[in-house]
Amino acid sequence: MCIRDRVSTQSTGNALPAFMVYHSKWNKEDPAGGFLMGMGVYPLRSCIAGPAPEAPELGEDIVDEAIDKFKANVMFRNFKPEGPADLVHLYLLLYIHQCLQRFDKCENKRKAQEAVNELLALKVLVPFDSEFPVSPLYTQSTSASEKRDTVKYFAQLRREASLRLIPIVYDAAPDQTGDKWWLCFAKRAFLKKPLK
Repeated sequence: MCIRDRVSTQSTGNALPAFMVYHSKWNKEDPAGGFLMGMGVYPLRSCIAGPAPEAPELGEDIVDEAIDKFKANVMFRNFKPEGPADLVHLYLLLYIHQCLQRFDKCENKRKAQEAVNELLALKVLVPFDSEFPVSPLYTQSTSASEKRDTVKYFAQLRREASLRLIPIVYDAAPDQTGDKWWLCFAKRAFLKKPLK
């Protein structure tokens, strides 16, 4: 199952893609850490222990890519994954939005860090958990160990995204109050399916 691309109809009645969503360049790479629930496990520039291998030599990893493409991709209501990296990208986009929702209520960088710490302490939901918003796009886990590894992988991705997002949103803003051009996206959920 996939979420179909948004289409527009010209006066001729032919359906054409209205816009092109940004897909992950990592779809072209073999996942160094194998696969989990249909997702590729790709190396990260820096990371806590978990399924994703560390590769400090990378110029840009999949977390950097998701942050970079967030503002463009969040404008879409539809997304059709084209490979295993897009499923990682999708999760990161949902998580980045969740962070921005928390940041929107924070008056400064210190408060945002506290909000992220609270967010990271929450139970990590994975596909096919009852509250996970886009489960049909993923593959059902074949074992309890695969599900456990998916939780660990999501925990890695969440921590890395949080650590990188806070300076981007707060360091350039006056008095570290938050960049309004990031915080304005707190009210726009990717695919209208926010993480809870």
